[in-house]
Amino acid sequence: KDWQSSFALMLFLSVGIACLGLSENSSATIIGAMIIAPLGQPIVALGGAIALGWKKQSFRMLLIIFLGTVGSLVVSYIIGLTLPDLSPNEQILIRTAPDLRDLGIALLAGAGGSYGYYRSEYSTVLAGVAIAVALVPPICACGLMLEQGNLILASGSILLFFTNLMGIAFSSILVFFLLGIKNKRNRKRFYL
Repeated sequence: KDWQSSFALMLFLSVGIACLGLSENSSATIIGAMIIAPLGQPIVALGGAIALGWKKQSFRMLLIIFLGTVGSLVVSYIIGLTLPDLSPNEQILIRTAPDLRDLGIALLAGAGGSYGYYRSEYSTVLAGVAIAVALVPPICACGLMLEQGNLILASGSILLFFTNLMGIAFSSILVFFLLGIKNKRNRKRFYL
């Protein structure tokens, strides 16, 4: 399908940009990668599908998230092979030590993104959510650190990714459940 190739292309581009930004310690480049990364959309859609009780769509979104995550890890590892020796810099280290603040950010940004998804007049908040809750940069940091053999930093990065994923998914389920998705126009948004 057309959306699948678009999703894969944008994810590949965002992973490439994030890896290069991480390697040169450039926060501006990493922010650019976060803006174009499409991985947040299926996570929000997963929350909506669960809130609606749509098992098939929920599993479909989980599969998209899983394939996107694994694909991003593989691509970032391969990019790491092409980079000169990469020592952990500030931008990589930021993404290797998650704490409760990261979970709080994911929960709040996920709620904002879900509300923006639900109310079309607030659809512009999705870019802000992408910046606030980094999904692709922690995956890329994990892939780069795996390539370098630094398993401790890689595990911290993937923990941050899963913290963000779970925070967004949980708050999305809660927002969509509380708001209720009653009309067909809003329900259509959960079909990719």
